[in-house]
Amino acid sequence: MEALQRLLPVAQRDTGQSRIVGRFLLSLYNGNAFPFCLTDLRGLDTQLWEDCLALLRLDRRPEVEIHQYVQDGEHVWSDLKQAWA
Repeated sequence: MEALQRLLPVAQRDTGQSRIVGRFLLSLYNGNAFPFCLTDLRGLDTQLWEDCLALLRLDRRPEVEIHQYVQDGEHVWSDLKQAWA
């Protein structure tokens, strides 16, 4: 969960890495509606890349949807949709 806590603030900013992280998080939320090209991960710093891989591992067999790990997750992901969809 620490990885998600580090990635969310990045996704909520307005940088090139923010776009990548935001679109990655949206793809975990709904991959059909928000497809993500894995080669985009090459544009991330090493720590962000590692955090994305940690989330991908977590989401492999999810117990809950990714947004449910976050307080007010529906609202947070709604903001991500507006910014990066």
